[in-house]
Amino acid sequence: MVLSTLSPGVTTVISQSVNLGQVIATSADDGKVILTLLAKGQVIETLEEDHGATIPIHSINFSSDSLYVGSGSADGMVKIWNLKNRSLQIKSQSHSELVYSVAWNLNDAILASGSMNGLIALHTPEKQLPIGNLTSVPHVSS
Repeated sequence: MVLSTLSPGVTTVISQSVNLGQVIATSADDGKVILTLLAKGQVIETLEEDHGATIPIHSINFSSDSLYVGSGSADGMVKIWNLKNRSLQIKSQSHSELVYSVAWNLNDAILASGSMNGLIALHTPEKQLPIGNLTSVPHVSS
């Protein structure tokens, strides 16, 4: 089956929900997160900001309970989408560089985001600002 995300550009990321059945989230260069029912190839929701951001998203990930989708984009922005009410819950300029990865911890309390410069920011769906940052320590050879 070929899926169309109805978005311009190359689809950069795909994540599959465990609790929503066969729902996948895709993203492309237009900054939208598109939820698609895999069995029918049918778009069921498009998550986007009102003002139509067009910054490419490079990472998306469902929380294990499928209540949230986290995303990270080329401009260093991290977003947490609330799937229950289909709204943007958190928008945080956590990074100064492209966000390559977002991942939830085991109990969905924290979304970690990693950027090109090695910074890892920690986010929670309840707070607008990151709750912490981790930075890499250069390896010293002996």
